[in-house]
Amino acid sequence: MLKSISSPVSRLLAFDCATSVRSVAVWYEGKILSHLQEQASTGEAQRLIPLIEAAMADAGMDYRDLDGVAVTLGPGSFTGIRVGLATARGICLAAEKPLLGITTLEALAGDCPDPMILATVDSRRREPFVQIFYRDPLSEPGLLTEPHPLTEPMACEPELLAPVVRASAEGPLTVIGDRATDIVELLRTDKIDASVGAPAVPDAASVARIAASRFAAAQKIPSLAAAAPLYLRPADAVPARAGGKLRP
Repeated sequence: MLKSISSPVSRLLAFDCATSVRSVAVWYEGKILSHLQEQASTGEAQRLIPLIEAAMADAGMDYRDLDGVAVTLGPGSFTGIRVGLATARGICLAAEKPLLGITTLEALAGDCPDPMILATVDSRRREPFVQIFYRDPLSEPGLLTEPHPLTEPMACEPELLAPVVRASAEGPLTVIGDRATDIVELLRTDKIDASVGAPAVPDAASVARIAASRFAAAQKIPSLAAAAPLYLRPADAVPARAGGKLRP
């Protein structure tokens, strides 16, 4: 069990719908007060708001009670990213609250206690989204600090990951996320000390913890425009030829 983290930001709403599990968390005075999640297959736009409303009701809060909102920016599902960010911006505009974006890879790494971390998110193509992080060891057990990124987030062919790992990471590597198993197999083939760890998907509780820390450290209130989606690759859908008009 993770220990509570004290912070001047006492009330936060955080959510993620960029991957295969949709989750919402309400942070109150250094701990998770309400946490809901469900499998996300389709219908992000229809299901996200009811899940947020249920979490807020469970926490006994109104949007006006919040100090801020945090949402995942990707990488992940294009539809999920767009729906999540649009919903977060709508809540913040209506309630006049600041918005902070956290990437799905940061949220994954934030929940892994190991020192050297490779976070992965399925891109639904051959190249997974990946990023390597390092977490400083702590003398106090059970308290997770925010990990430091050693690489930029990227879409990388699995066979090309070994050189990236060798150039950026030292020591045993914990691979997390929904592509962890197959990536570990490839890295071990290249004689890299890698093992599968947890979590498998980002969680809004991790988003809330990271956001509370960043809000507390912020010199100024972040603007809504600062929360931009992180896609890492072009969309699968492309504009129709001739504007979608039928050819004569």
